[in-house]
Amino acid sequence: MEELLRLGVLGDEDFARLLKCIVDTKTPTCDVCEVVRSAVQAREGTSSPAANNPLLTRLYWDILSQWLVPPLLEIILRYSTELSRVSSSSADIDITQRTNGAGSEHFPLDCSVSKDDGKTQQCCSELPQESASHIKYEEANLITKCDLVAVISKVVCGVPAAPCHVSEFGDSLRQGNSEVQETFKLLRRIYEAIATAFRMELQDVLCEEKRHRVKLLSLAFSSLLWDGCFVEVNGFQCAARQVVKAVLSTVEVWHDPDITASLFTLVIMPFVEANTDDRSEVIQKVWGLLNSLYSVGEDGAVLERSSVGLVVLCFLSDLMSDGEIFKWINMDEKFWVIVQYSLAHSDPFSRKRGRHVLRKCVDQYSSWKCSSQYLPQLEGQEELVMQLWNDFFLLLETLEEKQIHVVKPVLEKLDALISSCKKEVMHPSWAVVVLRRLLGQEGRTIRVWGAGKVLGLRLSQQVLEQGVLSFITHHLLPALADYSLYSREPDQQRGEPSRIGSQIPPFLSSVVGALDDVYRHRFMVVLFEKLFDGQPWGGIPLFYIVRSLALLPPVPAWKFLQSKKAAINLEACLSTQEIGLRSASQCDFLRALLKHSCPSTTFLEMCHLIGQLRRQESWQRGTTTWQAILESVKDCPESRQDRLRALQQAIAGQLTPDSCCDVPPHDVALGLCLAVEEEGGDSIGEALVPLILFLEDCHLRPYQDPHSRVWVVQLLTHMLQILCDSVPGTPACRELLLSGLSDGLDCLLQLFVSRLSSYSQPDHLEDLQLYLELLRHCNGLRWSQTVAWRHYPEVMEGCRSLLEQQQSVPASLGVVVLEHLLEYYFPAAPPHHQDEAALLLTLHPKALTQTRLLPGHELSTTTSRLLQVTPCSSWHCVELLLMAKEKWWLGKDGERMEAAVLEVLPECVASAGRPTIAHIFQVAAALAPTLVRTVMWVEVLEAMWAATFEFRKGCDLYRGLIGCLTDLLFHRDALACPDCHASIIKVSQELLKAGEGVQGIASHMALSLSSSLVKAGIGEPGWFKLLAKEVLVPLVMFGAVFRKQQRVVRDTLLFVGSYCWARAIVLRFLLTLRLERAEDKVAAAAVVEGIKYQYARASGHQRDFPNSQNHRYKTRLLQAFLLLVPLLNQNECDACLAWVCEGLTCDHQQPSIRYLQEWGAALLPILHPTLYPVLLHHHFKGVEVRAGCVGSFLAALTHVACTSSDPGVMSTALTHTLAWCTAQHFNTRLYAQVSLRKIWQHCKELQMEGVLQEFRAVPLCLVERGNAGRNTINMLNDFYFKVFHPVQHYTLQTIFHTLPQLSLLADDEWMSVEFLMGVAGEEQLPLHTSLPLHNTDLALTCATPAPWVVKAAGEEQMAEEEVTCQVRDVQKKIVPQKTLVPEMMPHPHQTGWEGRRGGLIVVASLVDKAANLGGLCRTCEAFGVRELVVASRAILQDHTFTSLSLTAHRWLPITEVRREDLLPYLKTKQGEGYTLVGAEQTAQSVSLEDFKFPELTVVVLGNERAGVPCEVLQVLQTSVQIPQNGIVRSLNVHVSGALFVWEYTRQLLTCPPGGGGGGGGGARRK
Repeated sequence: MEELLRLGVLGDEDFARLLKCIVDTKTPTCDVCEVVRSAVQAREGTSSPAANNPLLTRLYWDILSQWLVPPLLEIILRYSTELSRVSSSSADIDITQRTNGAGSEHFPLDCSVSKDDGKTQQCCSELPQESASHIKYEEANLITKCDLVAVISKVVCGVPAAPCHVSEFGDSLRQGNSEVQETFKLLRRIYEAIATAFRMELQDVLCEEKRHRVKLLSLAFSSLLWDGCFVEVNGFQCAARQVVKAVLSTVEVWHDPDITASLFTLVIMPFVEANTDDRSEVIQKVWGLLNSLYSVGEDGAVLERSSVGLVVLCFLSDLMSDGEIFKWINMDEKFWVIVQYSLAHSDPFSRKRGRHVLRKCVDQYSSWKCSSQYLPQLEGQEELVMQLWNDFFLLLETLEEKQIHVVKPVLEKLDALISSCKKEVMHPSWAVVVLRRLLGQEGRTIRVWGAGKVLGLRLSQQVLEQGVLSFITHHLLPALADYSLYSREPDQQRGEPSRIGSQIPPFLSSVVGALDDVYRHRFMVVLFEKLFDGQPWGGIPLFYIVRSLALLPPVPAWKFLQSKKAAINLEACLSTQEIGLRSASQCDFLRALLKHSCPSTTFLEMCHLIGQLRRQESWQRGTTTWQAILESVKDCPESRQDRLRALQQAIAGQLTPDSCCDVPPHDVALGLCLAVEEEGGDSIGEALVPLILFLEDCHLRPYQDPHSRVWVVQLLTHMLQILCDSVPGTPACRELLLSGLSDGLDCLLQLFVSRLSSYSQPDHLEDLQLYLELLRHCNGLRWSQTVAWRHYPEVMEGCRSLLEQQQSVPASLGVVVLEHLLEYYFPAAPPHHQDEAALLLTLHPKALTQTRLLPGHELSTTTSRLLQVTPCSSWHCVELLLMAKEKWWLGKDGERMEAAVLEVLPECVASAGRPTIAHIFQVAAALAPTLVRTVMWVEVLEAMWAATFEFRKGCDLYRGLIGCLTDLLFHRDALACPDCHASIIKVSQELLKAGEGVQGIASHMALSLSSSLVKAGIGEPGWFKLLAKEVLVPLVMFGAVFRKQQRVVRDTLLFVGSYCWARAIVLRFLLTLRLERAEDKVAAAAVVEGIKYQYARASGHQRDFPNSQNHRYKTRLLQAFLLLVPLLNQNECDACLAWVCEGLTCDHQQPSIRYLQEWGAALLPILHPTLYPVLLHHHFKGVEVRAGCVGSFLAALTHVACTSSDPGVMSTALTHTLAWCTAQHFNTRLYAQVSLRKIWQHCKELQMEGVLQEFRAVPLCLVERGNAGRNTINMLNDFYFKVFHPVQHYTLQTIFHTLPQLSLLADDEWMSVEFLMGVAGEEQLPLHTSLPLHNTDLALTCATPAPWVVKAAGEEQMAEEEVTCQVRDVQKKIVPQKTLVPEMMPHPHQTGWEGRRGGLIVVASLVDKAANLGGLCRTCEAFGVRELVVASRAILQDHTFTSLSLTAHRWLPITEVRREDLLPYLKTKQGEGYTLVGAEQTAQSVSLEDFKFPELTVVVLGNERAGVPCEVLQVLQTSVQIPQNGIVRSLNVHVSGALFVWEYTRQLLTCPPGGGGGGGGGARRK
């Protein structure tokens, strides 16, 4: 029809009939609408306007009102939540009737749409039930053609086809004929329907159908608005405003970035562009919406209420014209805060939007000369400022990458940015944005660089005030919680602090030092609050940060409540950490508190804060922390008299009836102890007066206030506990200052003794334990001990009285008293009292088992506690008695007690709870001989092993249980009993397996086994051989390759001095073996056999990777072997030499293993010269197996010869070495040359004239020149040949530290002699080795690894070279601008090539290789190819394909066309208007640089080997070849396809409007 109109053949009447025929017989589908639209536009482009032709005007009106608008309204109203109301309110508009009765001839349309709204709704309900996806597809396609309504409306109204403003065609729209007015009504009703359909409730947010509806309505509005010619006339403006208002309401309710982007792109922006009158008001509303989505705190922290805020911000910047945005920015600083927040957002889309907005602001800043606090205008420095901004954007864009080699060179520009901030050229907050991105990078290495960069800054207060302080507290501090930052760097030694951790103290010190008093105080308060705000911290980061606070100069800023909250939080974070780490952190925290507490913090408040920490782990008396507390008290603002007065008032207030004073007794006790310990302090009697008065005659006042009495008992207990529980070597306290309390204490204990026998209720347990705890600590001071021991006989009688009662509660309370007596009284009591200890325990036999109920008592908290405490105390009593055996208890009634215990022991092990289980395990370990004798050992052992799994989460308890288990497992009686051996091996192997995941298990095993073997000996040799093979040697090997976080924990524990290795303990045991003891020599031989067995298991057919688990296993085994060599006899050494030589022959080993094997092969003949011929024999046999072993044997032979003075050895060595100087392999000849030089030099030094004369031709065989000579000299400089001596350096230092270091073994395998000696005491594992501990010289210590070792260990790439040159250009990846917003339905009028795919189809059905298809897929997606055709979609699952395509196949349409279907496919595409182009060299092919691509093009690629087949060439319309200048005839098919795709893109998709290139595509969108 279009062609006939162009030729002028088709008149208006014929055109009208054809058009009427189309709309009468077809429903308004997408394709039919496209046909009608093309026909109307062709008619308008070739003839006079239809507005002048009544026939066409009426036809267009009928099409619009009867055929097109009804189904369009039906779809819109179908999605409306207010369908019925809209239908009834719009009943006055009948879209199927003419309001103008003009008599013009027209063609009535035979439409199937009813004229009645009710029938329309019925018709809607009777639609065929198609699938939801199909309905949505059809509706989307129909609504996207709503611009047909706009096209016909413009024709009816006589509006020119070219875009124009309403003022350009007069008042024809406002004063048109009836068709025009009715058209307006139709369009207005569509707008109103869209506005109504946009209204939604909050509950609609999660409805996927509503999401689809929003997109469809947005597209409909955009299509109808098109060029905006109607929006300013006849009420359209009001209707469009309703839509915009509904859209903004939707955005407020629906916080979805995808939907928001659609609404702004398709509704808001077209409306503003078409209606300039409402532009300012819309921008104002959008600005208000943006502000409502964000809130900014006083500290600059941004709270984002919705993820759509940055989408709104991005579109807001696009709505504003050049320079206009600065009017809004200067009014509200919040804009910059939001932009900076978006630049460091966790979401990459948000970061892209933020960069888009900022770049637009910077561009306008440079052109409009606007100025702002964040964009200062500097005269004469414009170029510098723009260069800084370019660097800023480059940094942000580069930090989106993950590759280190891309990011690292760009970081240099950060220094210039920070420097400009210091010089006030840029606002410091922009540098903070980059630093935030650095700390949030995905790569660990980049985060470490970022943290190091921040911690290396030294800034002035002026810079710190402008956002840097907030960055430190809100962003740097959380970033420092990352465990990976604290990994030890390759160039750091073991035991050194983390590099990042060591940078924190000087950084914080510089910050604090740069601030004035006000800012310093404020900064420390915020830092403290953010650190302990309730967020969980890992033990390692918390340790380093708390340590940094302790090292800061004093800043008295922390208030009491803040400090108390911090102490509670610290305890929660550290509760599950290693005790060493926990202790170090608490000590540092306490030092920080003493430094930075506010002067308003009183002495008692400080005592309270100190009491929040675990005393024995941090501030125990006698520690350095205790001394720091005393120093702090001395410098306290309060005088000593003021402190004593405060203590006196606290005691008096607490003991006064109805007093509101409530001071914890521990705080007062600590205060009194500090007063006692204070140097130069006088008497504290004044403070004790209220306490002494209260205690006087308290035993005669039974109705005294119980609350006050309990408080006093707790006070005395805590005070005695603090003073008496000291670290060893601490001087005694000045206890005479407290001796005035002795009479009062006596009265208090008299009261307790008088009440003891009357205790009969469960709630008496608390009172009883209170007094017993006081009695316990009375033994620490002489005066209190005297008072306590005066009452102990009465306590014992009271205990007997309770145990003899028939009731369960008094008997249970008696057990608790007996527990105390056994621990603190009976060991030093008179003998007649000691004899009654076991008898008292047997008076209540049922106390060992747990019961659920107490007869005669209801279940309550106190009852439950008594039921829990009773078995715990009973088992502790048994434990104490067993420990006292052969000390003060002679075992009277012991058999009866043991029988009762054994009867219930297995059951109690399986069912005991947390308080009791530790005592039961101790009892089981103490009863080991009895368990072995009664054949219960296996049963109890297995029950204990099963029970430990219930307590794995409690670190301290679990390790204690494991210690008891291993003590029982390796008890001397069990080791000597054959019936126990199988269980020992089985449980040991299970423990070793569990030890791989829980630190400390293997160490307990090693210590228990080593101690038992030292005390009891090895026992039967056959059993010890099995034990060594299955348990002892695996402990030597033990130690997995640490994961990153485990490595950080280990390094930190080494730094704080709290770490031990299981294998170090076993090695320490091996050092207890003596050469003069035959039993020890048997043990050494058994261990060596176990080493051989485990080494064979660790060996494989392939070479181990450097520092892999097997590599470490073998190294550890060989180290232990060298330790035992002096204990072996000659026959055993002969067997070991065969084993070592076999390893040199068969294995391809890492340097550390090879060194140890060569050393062992040399050491054995040196210690036993008769083995020298055996070494040569093994050499000859080894060469037959593997020629590459010659070098190792020659190295061993050289060391043997160079330590000998026997001319026969020299002669044999020279003869053997000379034979290899002419070997075929260069490496063999090289080693032969080195050996020859070393042996010959040794002969000359010893002046062996006979050997020198016999081999006088040797100097002629030495290569001096060329490559061989240079390599020989280099190898002679290797430490192994230059300074290493196999005998003089045969020390523990060389075996375990120096040689591993020189072989580049991982430094966590290095073991210093001091560490090895420190794992156990001399009394536990006495040292008897004949090996020296240290080397006598430093030659080996100062040596460096050999170059071949560096290469073999894979260390040449240990660290990347630093970029030292000036960086002028860097890699920068393309960021498609279309990713500024989430994936959304395409804009119907989008013309830029970035927003649409071209018309190119690449056919690769003939391509075979997955690699070519994967690369081609990636290229096609990158350049917007419409479709890629492959022979089978199964290729998408191929690993090679996906490794090259990355994720391109997810975003590119890929069609499957098999080779046999290729010709029909090509013919179909040709029929659709595509031009078929073959990428092939043919007789008629044209050059690619001369070919002009049509917009619709199919490029056919040939097969890798055969090209494009002849039958396919015949179908193609043209063949195109790539011009070449080289010799090779063709290119790779992927490369060829990429060149074709790029040339198509260059011609059609990147050309400017009106520019060449074959016609397609529009202007590239900026």
